[in-house]
Amino acid sequence: MGFKARLYAWQYRIREHCVVAGRHFSRRPPPPDSASWPPRYVAFVLVGMLGDTIMCLPVLETAREAWPQARLCAVVTPRIREMLSGVGFIDEFLVGTGDPLSIRGRAQARRTQEQLSERHFDVAVLLGGDQYAPLFYKAEVPVRVGPASCVYEPLLTHTYVVDDGRTWGPYERLGALRALGIETVERAPRLHPGSQARIEFRRWRENIFGDSNDSYVVIHPFGSTPRQRWPLDRVFQLAEGINQYTGRRSLLVGGPEFRGLVALAPNSQSLINAVGELSIPQLLATIESAALVVTTDSGPFHMAGALGKPIIGLFRGRRPEHANRYPRSRVILGADNSCERFCQWNYCQAEPCRQLNALSTDEVLSEIRKIYGESFR
Repeated sequence: MGFKARLYAWQYRIREHCVVAGRHFSRRPPPPDSASWPPRYVAFVLVGMLGDTIMCLPVLETAREAWPQARLCAVVTPRIREMLSGVGFIDEFLVGTGDPLSIRGRAQARRTQEQLSERHFDVAVLLGGDQYAPLFYKAEVPVRVGPASCVYEPLLTHTYVVDDGRTWGPYERLGALRALGIETVERAPRLHPGSQARIEFRRWRENIFGDSNDSYVVIHPFGSTPRQRWPLDRVFQLAEGINQYTGRRSLLVGGPEFRGLVALAPNSQSLINAVGELSIPQLLATIESAALVVTTDSGPFHMAGALGKPIIGLFRGRRPEHANRYPRSRVILGADNSCERFCQWNYCQAEPCRQLNALSTDEVLSEIRKIYGESFR
């Protein structure tokens, strides 16, 4: 971590503690027993990464079953709003700030605070976005649920235990409801593209393929940082191998931020470059219709899992925690001993990670042949 990054992290932690200490000088919210029960209006904060948000969806689905008459509001960022547009158990979306403590986003944070205060929630559940705790405290929400042992714990009325980032998943987040006395069972996340996204993708597919019934494979080699990417040259080799073995073409997908990396990649008989062309809802529809998804440990991995698709995951050996998250996933773990000596579990010194770089095209094709032999369709 560079000097500027360390300085920013230091001042951010200081501001977090100052915000928590400020509770002594503000009006206290009403006690938890003043809330309507069962609750009539519940907020769930989901402003994290796409994959993390997907793993929180069982909480909302369980809450819908436990409180059938309640209005469930998801507090989200614009990208999360797009991804969850087809989820039927959410009644309302409130697009708020991604980080209430952001200095540059102070105006948006104030607007979000006003919107939260106007709604008079009975319960607020922090699933992704612990920094929302002060906003709900100021909004006088009587029941505020969030992770134990976080800096904002003094602002919460109920807490649940979440292990460190290497292990947490849907069951841990369901602890938010268990803290309120609701029985839960472990369940897999479920996603659904919206009907409009399916229509838009169908038109795009007909334009690209000519025949809208052509089967294809989705390949997503990107990650949120450069060190989490699988080398692009292997993507082209993989697409060629898939085409030779199965007769299927591959769709290379990724967000608009990766468009420059593949700008010179022409469409071919084996690979179609769709990077930056699909919205998040359209990407969901694309994955839903794919025969197979090959992806790094990223948002599309969890999208494919929540859509019940067969997946080949390309993972770093030091980050295997979600390898068995979905029943139809096969994960290949890259290995490189130098990572064990020089890298932290969540931070690689090399770009791309040496362990991801160790995953060969032949290894991926070998897994595809196994799936194909088990009725790949």
